[in-house]
Amino acid sequence: MERRQAIKNIALGLGLTISTPTILNILSSCNSENKSSKTLFLTSQQEYVITHLSDIIIPVLDEQDRNELDLVQFIDKMIYHTVEKKKKELFNLGGQQFEKAFQSRFDQNSMNGSRKEYQELLDSYFSISQEDQKLLFEQLDLDIADIPENKKTSLLTYHFLTTIRQYSLLGYYTSKIYYEKQ
Repeated sequence: MERRQAIKNIALGLGLTISTPTILNILSSCNSENKSSKTLFLTSQQEYVITHLSDIIIPVLDEQDRNELDLVQFIDKMIYHTVEKKKKELFNLGGQQFEKAFQSRFDQNSMNGSRKEYQELLDSYFSISQEDQKLLFEQLDLDIADIPENKKTSLLTYHFLTTIRQYSLLGYYTSKIYYEKQ
């Protein structure tokens, strides 16, 4: 039994050792490059949406910290460099579904949305029971082909939103800004 645990620990340690330089490189490049640089993966509409969503996910930042952290650039680089092609496609499809939901709910393009509208829509997706959350995350792990058609739209949107949440939190909690505030 101890051999299995040792093998798990070795695999985990090796994975962390291999992935740490890549993540640190991405983090350092987010702070050192010109903020007006083009994104590698995201569209301008996705940049706008992610700016609002990441501000809601990490609300503790003041304007200076937000500009220095630049979560949109971090998320863009993480997706571009670390996410496999199929997951990138799912992210884009989910972004399209989120934008359609925004349009339907507020009768306007997401590029014209306010923080309050983004907050309302985000709350509608994440104000669900623990049981529903568990089911949702189980479904997110499935292949998209295994998802019933009537649930694909919702699941694509959740894939988009959870990816933004994951990388927003990763970008913030591994940033210099976070450690300086501790």
